[in-house]
Amino acid sequence: MELQTIELQKIIPDPCQPRKFFDLAALEELASSIEQYGLLSPIIVRKQGDRYIIVAGERRYRAMLLNKMTHANCIVRNHIDFREVSLIENVQREDLNPLEEAEALSSLMIEKHYTQEELSKLIGKSRPYITNQLRLLRLDDETKQALLDKKISEAHGRSLISLDNLKLRKKLLHAIIEHHLSVRATEKKIKQWKQKEKQQETIKFSQYIQTLASEGNGASQPRFSVKKSDRKKRKHAKSRFTSDEIPRRILIRNVER
Repeated sequence: MELQTIELQKIIPDPCQPRKFFDLAALEELASSIEQYGLLSPIIVRKQGDRYIIVAGERRYRAMLLNKMTHANCIVRNHIDFREVSLIENVQREDLNPLEEAEALSSLMIEKHYTQEELSKLIGKSRPYITNQLRLLRLDDETKQALLDKKISEAHGRSLISLDNLKLRKKLLHAIIEHHLSVRATEKKIKQWKQKEKQQETIKFSQYIQTLASEGNGASQPRFSVKKSDRKKRKHAKSRFTSDEIPRRILIRNVER
């Protein structure tokens, strides 16, 4: 590990940085702090040719640019897994938006083969928290954008995931935004829709069974005899059914039950 003073023009952001959005007001606040107190935490970089790529500290770098500073104190680390360090550093920050955090967590699991349990210990967050964040990646683009624009909360997003019907999900998304529905109201609406959908499926299934039964009634099939024996009276009775009547009668009895 080596501390160096490096020209800002030689430092470049990591193109694989998980953070995609930088709040200008927050950057200006950080720039003001750096101007008043100096850079308290050096930027971590790795050398590549005659340039230095940021491993951790892009917000500090951008704040220094706002202050029109020319040099920064940096820690140069070339023999580390810079991608992993960058992802972990960003995941642990409080100002990362939910989708950026979810993308970073997913990248750590895919690229570094971490389990959720291992990742939980590594970043100091609970396993259920990690699971909930990763679920946000299953949202459609419109809902993701609403989350980024802070029109809905993370809890709203997780509730919407449970709606498999994309048309209903978008309809409810618009209702949340237009009518300022709470998470509780959203979950209640989803429950109502699911119950209604289940009832409709039950009705459709019953109609299907009835259709099968009615189609069987009109069928013309060869007849055969079924002999019934009474061991005590030794009497014989013959019942005549078409070949499709027996399964049909059994089916009807099951439906009636």
